[in-house]
Amino acid sequence: MKIAVSSIKPFTPSRNFCYLVRVDKAQGWWIEYIVDISPLSPHLYCLFTERYDLRFVRQNFFMVSFYSLDALLGGKHLYEPEPRMRYSKDELQEMLLKGIGEAIAIFIQEHAPCVLIALPARPGLARIYDRLLNAQAMYSGYRYITHYKEDGIYVIEKR
Repeated sequence: MKIAVSSIKPFTPSRNFCYLVRVDKAQGWWIEYIVDISPLSPHLYCLFTERYDLRFVRQNFFMVSFYSLDALLGGKHLYEPEPRMRYSKDELQEMLLKGIGEAIAIFIQEHAPCVLIALPARPGLARIYDRLLNAQAMYSGYRYITHYKEDGIYVIEKR
């Protein structure tokens, strides 16, 4: 399986940072994912103001999402699994860590966000984000914040 990650311009005018992850399998199957990292939406600030100052949240929190390019362009639900790739468990883990994880790592290296969060849309994504952000925290000098995990929010912050 071959995985390539590249930075791309957002599809709409925004302050988002986008990355394209292309996965090619030996059978000739391929898919492209968008990793979208955006400033935290104002309606989510209240989730963090108990622990952080509102101004800090507004200026330093980013949220990561990923979805297939086909879902984005084809009007499908963004967060549904993509069955056509038929990932084995090992292939799925490889795609997540080398593809989505690499996009997150590039963002961290280039922009050094103070806090990066993920809010999964379904339980399967929760396990994925837990694994991804935990790995990123270990390799990038960030700290994995478990305080929010019980609420289904996955957070890493700069040490």
